[in-house]
Amino acid sequence: EYDEAGIQLRKAIEEANYWLNYSLQPSDNTSTTTTTPAQLDLTNTQFAHWQPSINRAQYLLYRTNAACCQWDTYFKDGHQLSQSLSHNLSPSGHVQRILHPFDALKFPCISLELASKIAQSYAARALESHGLVDTEDTNDRQYQQRPTVTVNRKELPKQEQKIRIGYISPDFTSRHPLAFLMQHVFRYHDKSQFSVHIYSLSSKVDDGPEVQAIQESCDQFTYLSPSAMSPMELYQRMVQDELDIIVDLCGYAGTSIMAEIMASRCLLQQMNGNYSSAGDNEADGSTRRLPIHVSYMGFPGSVGSSRIWDYSIFDQVVIPPNNDEYGIREHYNEALVYMPHCYFVNSHKTVLGKEGDGIILANEEERIQLRSKYGIHPTAFVYCCHSRPDKIDPSTFRTWIRALSTARSEYFAKHSDERDKGSSGSGAPILWLLRSGKEMEQNLRQLVRKEFGERMEDALLFADVSERNEHLRRLGCADVFLDTPAYNAHTLGCDALYLGLPMISLLRSSTRASENQANSICDDQSTIATDKLASR
Repeated sequence: EYDEAGIQLRKAIEEANYWLNYSLQPSDNTSTTTTTPAQLDLTNTQFAHWQPSINRAQYLLYRTNAACCQWDTYFKDGHQLSQSLSHNLSPSGHVQRILHPFDALKFPCISLELASKIAQSYAARALESHGLVDTEDTNDRQYQQRPTVTVNRKELPKQEQKIRIGYISPDFTSRHPLAFLMQHVFRYHDKSQFSVHIYSLSSKVDDGPEVQAIQESCDQFTYLSPSAMSPMELYQRMVQDELDIIVDLCGYAGTSIMAEIMASRCLLQQMNGNYSSAGDNEADGSTRRLPIHVSYMGFPGSVGSSRIWDYSIFDQVVIPPNNDEYGIREHYNEALVYMPHCYFVNSHKTVLGKEGDGIILANEEERIQLRSKYGIHPTAFVYCCHSRPDKIDPSTFRTWIRALSTARSEYFAKHSDERDKGSSGSGAPILWLLRSGKEMEQNLRQLVRKEFGERMEDALLFADVSERNEHLRRLGCADVFLDTPAYNAHTLGCDALYLGLPMISLLRSSTRASENQANSICDDQSTIATDKLASR
């Protein structure tokens, strides 16, 4: 039923495109030339408003297929998606908003350059929500000339007054990875130098342990209801606390309201009145200085506007400085703050491994018992990837299976009596994946049977989604974690590494990535572009 629905939707999209192109053809009854839809030129704008909806439907089909690992037309559809984004610009010159900026980071057919343009388009929409026009030139590359300044915090003079920092996010909840990662981060601020204010963009009170830990480590914790206040009202409420810096921990990772809240500063600057721009000196006591804006943790890519956000925080592995061979820095409009080591924070050391939590397996006997629960042989070598299925691309999956096939062949050469015992009865290496639904499992099993033989199907094992502690505990059953190069593990990578599970990852391709390279790679089903890897 799912496959049939996908086929019918594809037919509808193709037919809509055909008739759209046909209707836009200049009328010429004398012409005897037969023109295919692909050759038609969109010269008439009468029906042009159809195109974004058709492109959006095309993208949703691509995303849905990716979510259940239906890869029959993965590269073809990805190439069409990239082309439709590159060639169908809005009247303002921005990329049409047919997919979300966060999704743009996920799929390998979207290059870093194109993903950044999508972020720019959504930043423009945030400004438009306030009646503002995006005046930032998307082709401006002056930000590349910004000098790099090294700051040693130990050498900075102490402030006469505390610096007031506000952190805002809709994800300060016990259900979201951000709160889990950052629950013990705020306690490490130097309270003699900084006053920490937390703003939870939620209308519901959350009393989970992660939120309680955050509340206990800040100077002020405030709930702001987006259903009761407009973006401007929410922003003005924060400004009332006389903040020096606002750190946006969400960006485009959630709904559009976060960008609209941060864009409120632009309207206040334009209105002048009782507000001055960030960094300006107050003219008199009645003038209130607006805070500096920083993007951090929530959205792992360029926010697309140096007007709404002043800085993003990363490190030099994620985004090499100016003039790097990969050309990554040029796709970030905002100024960058480079952390000295790794920009990505976590609270694993202070949260996990407490006495009685049972997350870290005590001994080999406990590991064998847990393996038995999940149908894993006591001595099998387990390659594990519990990332979301839409992070897995077909080229990477086939690479895993080829490596796994070699490892299993070597094993069975020594243990021929175990060939027909199945995954739980044999000590042969296996690949342990997270199951998102029966369609996803069926599609992967079918691919393995078709391309690698029926015997290799036993090499696949699937685990259901579980609550956090069980998820962490069962990672101890694996021997190595396989990262997904199209979209890397964040929280899950921290989980694996902290629990002592080695992780194999891929940094980026060795050649400078570009739009053309990304498009050509979408036609080449043997490799995947990783130019965005660092931004994730």
